[in-house]
Amino acid sequence: ETRIAGDVATPRENNLAHYRHLANGKRNWWLGLELGDRWTDEQDVLAVMAERCGVNDDPGHRQGQDTIDPDLTLAGLDRMAARLREAAEAGERVLVATGHPGALLDLHRRTAQAL
Repeated sequence: ETRIAGDVATPRENNLAHYRHLANGKRNWWLGLELGDRWTDEQDVLAVMAERCGVNDDPGHRQGQDTIDPDLTLAGLDRMAARLREAAEAGERVLVATGHPGALLDLHRRTAQAL
């Protein structure tokens, strides 16, 4: 079973590796965005993920299950829906991207088509 929040299927060591790739400037982890110097420190990336997603902020927690805060997830989805609605009404250009193409690709396709 997979989830987008709570106890997630992605292991902690996998998530930490992703934060490291992003911080080390591996461009395919930037999803086409220009992130600049803001995301060049792995500990800063972990701190942002803890603040915005609710992952454990302890850098010593390196293995096992990772979690994503369900309340933060729902709040983020609400903000995203409001922003997408605003962009659609204004005819703005929207970038649709995911790091999980298998699970979310159809959702992103439908979102892009609706815009």
